[in-house]
Amino acid sequence: MPVIRRDMKGGYLNFPAYNITCSCRDGWVLFFAGYKYVHGVTPMTPVKKDAYRYSIVYYALRGMKDCFTYAVETARGGENRTKREEQMVKVLKGEAESQVKG
Repeated sequence: MPVIRRDMKGGYLNFPAYNITCSCRDGWVLFFAGYKYVHGVTPMTPVKKDAYRYSIVYYALRGMKDCFTYAVETARGGENRTKREEQMVKVLKGEAESQVKG
């Protein structure tokens, strides 16, 4: 997965089951078996008007044939995003410390 980006905050590759997030800097190339691991991209916010983030991925049909798993992962992704956003609100209110490590 080659990544090309400029002036974009977020858009990091996340593996929630392992609590790992890769920053995907401009020019990085990542190799992993995406069909084996639940993964996603963190929310993106452009820093400047002409910001962008592109990645090129290859999807093998054998990894996309299980629609039930897709539905389960989509639901779980929504739940995890809600938890992350609730944590962000707590951090902004000063009720919790940030879990992001810079």
